[in-house]
Amino acid sequence: MLRRMFPLGVLSLAVAVASGCGGPSDRPELGEVSGTVTDGGAPVVNASVEFHPQEGRPSVGTTDAEGRYSLQYTVDAAGAKVGTHTVRISPYNEPPPPPDSADAGKPAPPPAAPVTVPEPVNVEAGENTFNFDLEKLNS
Repeated sequence: MLRRMFPLGVLSLAVAVASGCGGPSDRPELGEVSGTVTDGGAPVVNASVEFHPQEGRPSVGTTDAEGRYSLQYTVDAAGAKVGTHTVRISPYNEPPPPPDSADAGKPAPPPAAPVTVPEPVNVEAGENTFNFDLEKLNS
C-alpha cells in the first residue's frame, strides 16, 4: 500500500506547492502532455515524470499500470509550459521486505537512479505525446 501511495503523495505535494502561487490569469501558455514510460518495452509503474522548463515551475505526472502518464502544471491545470524542457524520470524504488515475509531482514534493493533524458523536448500548444524507454536512455 505504501508503494502505491508514495508516488501519489509526491505528486500531490508537488502540485500543491506549485498551485500556491498565481491563478489562471498569470498562468503561462500550456500544452497538454502525455505519453508512456517503458523499460525494454515493459511498462514502468509508479515512476515520477518531471518536465522542467528553462524558467518557471515544473510539471509532474506519475505512470500508471500501463506506464502511461499525463502532466499537471497545477492542481487545476493540466499540461506543461509551452517551450523547451529538460525531462527527468524517477523510477519507483522498492520498499524493504515486510517484517512478516520470508525476506524479512534483507535490505531493500538499491534505489533506482533518476534518469535525465539527454535531449530536451519541446512542448507546443495543443496535445503533445512523449514516450520514453529507460533501456534506451540508459544505454
